[in-house]
Amino acid sequence: MILIDHPNLLKAYCSFTAGGSLWIVTPYVYWIVPKCLHIMKSAHPNGSELPVIATLLHAALNGLAYLHYDGHIQRDTKVY
Repeated sequence: MILIDHPNLLKAYCSFTAGGSLWIVTPYVYWIVPKCLHIMKSAHPNGSELPVIATLLHAALNGLAYLHYDGHIQRDTKVY
């Protein structure tokens, strides 16, 4: 996972198992979510227009396509 390098994917610092669970250490991104949400709500108070939604989904799908092309799978996909 450390070798995965794509601008639309969150970088993993390391991974380990503990108590039968897999843990993946990634950057803390909580600060991004409120800012993006604020920008989206102020720019589009009645909801986003189709081209905006399409642009966001295109970026997310590019990241997923990168993973699938290299034979990786994902179990938890989030779009912030």
